[in-house]
Amino acid sequence: MRKYLIICLSFIGFLSTFSLLGCKQDNAPVAGDSDPKPSTTIVSKVETIGTHRYIEANGKPYLSYGVHLRTDDLLDWDYSAQSIARIEEYFQKAADLGFKTVIISFAWDKMETSPGIYDFNILLRPMLNYAYRYDLNIELNWFGSTLNGWPGGPSYITNDRITYPRIKNGIIADSYDFTNSNVVNKEILALKALMNFIDITDVKKRIISICPSAEPDNWSINGMAWQGQKDAVINNMLSPVGKELQACNRKLIVKTYFSDVNSGIAQVLNAGGYDLIGFDPYKFTSNDLKSQISNSLIGNNIPQVTENGGQYDSYINLVLSAFDEGAGYYVYELKTLNYRNYDFGIYRTTSKESNEWIERDGSQNVAYLWDGKSPGKECNTSEIRLFNKLIYKANQKIAACPKEQSVGFNLGNSGTANETLTLNGKNIQYSTISKGCALTLIDPADNSIVVLAARGDINLSFTSTVKTITLSVGAYDGTNKWVEESSRSVSTDNVTIKAWELVKILPFN
Repeated sequence: MRKYLIICLSFIGFLSTFSLLGCKQDNAPVAGDSDPKPSTTIVSKVETIGTHRYIEANGKPYLSYGVHLRTDDLLDWDYSAQSIARIEEYFQKAADLGFKTVIISFAWDKMETSPGIYDFNILLRPMLNYAYRYDLNIELNWFGSTLNGWPGGPSYITNDRITYPRIKNGIIADSYDFTNSNVVNKEILALKALMNFIDITDVKKRIISICPSAEPDNWSINGMAWQGQKDAVINNMLSPVGKELQACNRKLIVKTYFSDVNSGIAQVLNAGGYDLIGFDPYKFTSNDLKSQISNSLIGNNIPQVTENGGQYDSYINLVLSAFDEGAGYYVYELKTLNYRNYDFGIYRTTSKESNEWIERDGSQNVAYLWDGKSPGKECNTSEIRLFNKLIYKANQKIAACPKEQSVGFNLGNSGTANETLTLNGKNIQYSTISKGCALTLIDPADNSIVVLAARGDINLSFTSTVKTITLSVGAYDGTNKWVEESSRSVSTDNVTIKAWELVKILPFN
C-alpha cells in the first residue's frame, strides 16, 4: 500500500544484535557447520484435521487475529532510551483492548549496524519484555530487500549499485535486480542471524511468525506490478528466503502477503518456502471481504486478511466474516499518527509527541480508503474491547473450526435482521432488532452448538427432538475445556442470547 512509501523512508530499524553473540554475518550458522547444532524448537506450525488446515502454536490451536502496532512510526529513527520506553504504551494499549497478538515491523538497514555486525538488542529485547509483561504474542514483519518494490537494506548495499544492481525500468523505487543473487544472499545471512537470536532470547516462545517480505506485488510506487520482474522476485528472492527461514532450528510460521489477492498465490506456493500467503483487501463490507477470501483459497493456502482498516464501523462484522470463512484477520492499526494522510486506527489519530489515546465512540465520520474518500462511521473502541474479550473465550475453537462447521449471522451490519442459516444439516432462524451479530460453531466434543453474540441481543430458534434445552453460559479454558458460569432453561422456539455472551446449547439434535 502507499503507506510504505513513507515507511521505507522514515522507518525504525528493528532489533537487536548478533554482536551480542560475538558473531559476524559471515559466521552465521549454516548447514554443515562443525559446531553442534541446537535442537529443533517447534513454536508454530500448520496442523491438519481432515481437510481443514489451521495454525498451531505452542501445542494449541492459534487464532490468527491481531493488531499492527506501527511502533516504527512512533520512533521515527529516534532510538533514545526515552523514545524506546514509549513503545511500552502500545503493548499496554493492545493488551487493554484484549488483543493477544501484535504485529511489529522492523527494518534490515537498522539491524545491521555495519557489514556483518548486527544489533538486535536495541529493540527486539525490550519488545519481547513488553510482550512477556502484557501476555502478548508477536508476529514479525521484516522490511528487507523488497517492500512494495522499495529497495531496503544497509547503506553499504543500497549505495553499491555494482555489486547489488537495480532494475533498469525502475521509475521511483529503483528496485534490486533479482536476477542477481548478491543482495538476497546477504539478506539470508541477516535473517539467519535474527532467527538464531530469537532462538536464544525468546525463551517463552512468543514470536509466532515471520514475514520476510510485505506486499512485494504492490504497484502503487511506480505503477508497475511486481516492478516488472514477478518471476525473479518469486523464484530468486521470496522462495529462497522463505526456504532458509523454514530450515532454521527455530520453527515459526513463514508467510508473506500481497496487496492484491490475485497477484500470484499459487505461484508462490508452488515455488515453496511459505506456510501461507495473506492479502490486504481494505474492504469494509462483509460480501466484498468474503469474496476476496474466497479468491485466496488456492491449493493448501490458509487464508489470512493480513491488513484491514481498524476504523470501520463494521469492524466486528468483518472479523466474524473472516472467521466464518476459516480465515485469519489482522487489524491495521492500533493508532495512526497525524503526519500520515490517513486515519485507520482503532484509536483516533494524535501527534507523535502526544501521549493521548482517544477512544473512538462511533459518532464521527472517517475516511475508509487511502485516498481519503468513502467516508463512513468510525468504530467504537470500547465495543472492540468487549468483542475481544468474547472471542478469546473460544479462541481455540474458532481457530480449529472447519468452515463448514460455522455460520455467521448479520455479518452485513444491519440494525434489524432476520436470517435462516443451516448448520450441520439443521436450519436455525436468527433475528435481531439491536444490530446484533453472531458466529455459531459446532463443538465436535459433544455435538453442541456454540454461539458468540456481539453488538446486540439476538434471538434464535430451531426444531429439536425436545422443546426445552439448557443454555450454558461460560467460556473455554486454556485446555479447551468448557467452564460453565451460569445456565438457564429455554424453549427451542425462542432462545435469547444477550450481547457479549458465549453460550453452549445442548442438546442440538
